[in-house]
Amino acid sequence: QDVKDLQKKLNRLGYDCGKVDGEYGMQTFRAVVTFQEDHQLEADGIAGRMTKAAIEEALAKPKDQEPPAAAPDPADQISAFWLPDLQLGDKGPAVTLLQAALTIRGCDCGSQDGIFGPKTQEALNRYKESRQLAADGTVDRKTWNLLLGVEA
Repeated sequence: QDVKDLQKKLNRLGYDCGKVDGEYGMQTFRAVVTFQEDHQLEADGIAGRMTKAAIEEALAKPKDQEPPAAAPDPADQISAFWLPDLQLGDKGPAVTLLQAALTIRGCDCGSQDGIFGPKTQEALNRYKESRQLAADGTVDRKTWNLLLGVEA
């Protein structure tokens, strides 16, 4: 429900999360990062205390006081933020993004639950093998860039 509320609020502010479905996928992650950048917050894609407070503040402002939301090139947005290296046992929004990206790329990892378990590791290794990368079960900057379409 928290993710659905976040998606509703960001959509209301003009940050496109897509369908309000409660899934913290790539589109929601990008909307959070764009909001954070527009409001001079750390653009980490995590809707923490400061981001939530800024969202509430933005919702409380009259429409004529809000800065217009720019429509940046998604590739520029992807390369503008840092994502952590990941491995088996990690948890959180970055893992949910990884799971969404793997699913979009045709590597089923099961549910997008934010837990880097064996099924996510298997899907990641299948993806990495398909891109001629070492199937070592880890996500680094190069892997993120490939998964998110920053590099060919």
